Amino acid sequence: MTWEQLLDQRRVRPHRTSKQELDALRALIALDLQDAALPGLSADRRFAIAHNAALQTAKIAIACAGYRVTAFTSRLLGLPLAISALRIVCWSFAAIRHAPH
Repeated sequence: MTWEQLLDQRRVRPHRTSKQELDALRALIALDLQDAALPGLSADRRFAIAHNAALQTAKIAIACAGYRVTAFTSRLLGLPLAISALRIVCWSFAAIRHAPH
């Protein structure tokens, strides 16, 4: 499924991220990963906390690609969209790196 199809289906919407938003998400990810490593937590709880960190990481990739997943579909589309978003971001960095200066 393409980004255009997802936009047409209103599963994503255009989004312009900010450094503040990304910093807040990175802080949440760091906290979740710290919490997931706390001794005494059940395996289920550790997984749930680490899973949230993974979802927030996907949210960063999607935001950097210029989109936001709608609330209704966020858990269903998070990982596949993050993979697509990471491709877009990587291609952009590669293009900048190889551009004549």
